[in-house]
Amino acid sequence: MFKRNFLAFAAALVIPAMITLTSGSGTATAGECQSVTDHISSQLLTEGCTSPVGLCTIGRFRGGLRGEFVFTATSLNPTANPDFAQTSVAFYTGDLFLQTRDGSLNLKDAGAFNIALDGNGDFGSVQTIIEGTGDLVNTAGRIRTEGIFIGGCVDCRYRGELCTP
Repeated sequence: MFKRNFLAFAAALVIPAMITLTSGSGTATAGECQSVTDHISSQLLTEGCTSPVGLCTIGRFRGGLRGEFVFTATSLNPTANPDFAQTSVAFYTGDLFLQTRDGSLNLKDAGAFNIALDGNGDFGSVQTIIEGTGDLVNTAGRIRTEGIFIGGCVDCRYRGELCTP
């Protein structure tokens, strides 16, 4: 049950494979940082998942980051404290690949998820940009996600900042 709930949750966390900065949120110019925020939708990726813990997701970001994404979990571990039975929180890490018409971004994701069978599926994470290509070369920043995931994103949101050289 733990793995199934986490798989469902992770689908909500995936960061875009295609990110397009929308005109409604403004466009970052050289040497500037731009705030981005809005909602996420996602689902499990069942074909071609290469995750060592069997968890991959695909989805879409809306708003300031607009596009599709692929997430591959690299670890999944219950909290180390003796209160795991009470908190039901697991930590996870993963790799995120974002492809846009302007280039791609690679991100590292780290977060926590409530895996309780009778819980509400709440989660939170931070994604750190580690590399960009095309027009996104040297882009830096972090994206925070949070929400509720029960069979899909119920109320999943992101907020962060993209900085260009």
